[in-house]
Amino acid sequence: MTGVCELTLADVTASYSLAVAEPSLHLDFAGCHVAVQSPETDIIQHLTEYYRPFVAASETKPDVVVHVLEQPSPVFDLSFTTKPPDRGKTKIKEEYVDLVDGRIVRKRLTGLVLIFGNDLNLCVGPARANLNQVVNFINHRHIQWQLDAEGLLAHAAGVRINETGLAMAGMSGAGKSTLALKLLTRGADFVSNDRLILRRRDNVLMMGGVAKYPRINPGTILGNQFLSPLLTEADRVRYESLDDDDLWELEEKYDVPVSKLFGADRLLLEAPVSAIVLLRWQRGAGELSIRRTTAIEVPEVIEPLMKERGLFYLIPGQYGPAPLVAANEYVRLLGPTPLILLEGGVAFDEAAERLYSYCHGGVDIQSL
Repeated sequence: MTGVCELTLADVTASYSLAVAEPSLHLDFAGCHVAVQSPETDIIQHLTEYYRPFVAASETKPDVVVHVLEQPSPVFDLSFTTKPPDRGKTKIKEEYVDLVDGRIVRKRLTGLVLIFGNDLNLCVGPARANLNQVVNFINHRHIQWQLDAEGLLAHAAGVRINETGLAMAGMSGAGKSTLALKLLTRGADFVSNDRLILRRRDNVLMMGGVAKYPRINPGTILGNQFLSPLLTEADRVRYESLDDDDLWELEEKYDVPVSKLFGADRLLLEAPVSAIVLLRWQRGAGELSIRRTTAIEVPEVIEPLMKERGLFYLIPGQYGPAPLVAANEYVRLLGPTPLILLEGGVAFDEAAERLYSYCHGGVDIQSL
């Protein structure tokens, strides 16, 4: 089979020295303890700053250890398989080889190599120039840890308002991050931007987040005064000169440092789910309408919530990317949890106000 070889993790990592006396960085992701080890002080400093709200003492034994080694992109005499683009995407980003006990993933554009399996997690190559991919790898190991605890991966953002947790799902570009940030400006706490792990605990639907800042487009910034520090005056003038259609389609992304703009106490990585908001609206489709249903009643509407586990989720003994979990598994997990469907035209401020009122008990969900 292409992309499968008889080598082991020990075979392909034999030349790397991974021995570090103490973890260089220790993180607490809502009970998942992650240690990041690297001989490169500047890489550790960058990761420490990025993950500042989650930095913890090193006394706790880590659940996950990630090694980061800076060097030229390694070369393997192996036959890599190209991973097809994700749904709705066209760019090929990764190729992989499955080992007897793990997987090698190579980033095609940067040459960064990720090797993982059997408690080994190694990022090797030009890490310093691609720290965003290092962050993603660390977060993927946290996602694997959560999925192994019988969770399902959701393509969704998450916030908590009062004691009410909202998961927000929609096709790429529907505005999950924009709506989540609109709710943050009204006092919501931030759980996650683009990935949630849903699971039941004592029969309560819970969402687990990922420590990744939202990446947003300029239009989202212009529409939210709390985000104005992200733009220079020159960029603001340039974006304001564009018409709405050009601004909507513009592919220039900005990271939103939630802890700096809204406060570190507003960052969560876990919350109960009171409702799931599905963004089914479209620009220019008239007035916003909101209706309530459940996945049991209309299972076909949950497709945007479903997310492939992908290359970075490893199933022992199975080769290739993990398949998409069947829709009926999501329906079973969601059960009677309310689905709030946003339909009609796109109206972020109105939706945020009405959802915020619902979460504070000012509006009954049936009357949304």
